[in-house]
Amino acid sequence: MPFILRHAGAMNYLSTILSLDFRRHDGSYVRVGGVVFDTAGGFTTLPVGWANHAGIHFETTTASELSVLGVTGKGSVYMNRATFSFPDIPHLVFTSLCAFSATAPRPLLALGDVVQTFHLSTAPESAEHAHGAFLLRLRSDHTGRPRA
Repeated sequence: MPFILRHAGAMNYLSTILSLDFRRHDGSYVRVGGVVFDTAGGFTTLPVGWANHAGIHFETTTASELSVLGVTGKGSVYMNRATFSFPDIPHLVFTSLCAFSATAPRPLLALGDVVQTFHLSTAPESAEHAHGAFLLRLRSDHTGRPRA
């Protein structure tokens, strides 16, 4: 996953953006692009509007609703299990407790969902990746299951 140089006011930072395939309510999968690898978030997060548009099912019951306090402020999310795969290893699927948020501006992949599946390392700058890259190597004890 290449690092992308971003700017926020006077601050520069490196970001990683990827795509994930999420399981729809009918059992098919839909590719969700623009997913930001979020090292500070506790849960993989999907915007409610994106999930509804893509046909990704989640419960909106009071039992699944949770109040949260994040970097962007207070809000509420619906906590549901979601199944997804990485496009480079489509034969494996992973299930995670995800936050479905009406206020999230973009989908986020939580650090916890990455470290339980992959060994992480970095690659230096190269002609292909001007700012370096994150390298993910599948762990032998990963939590993936064969995709049905």
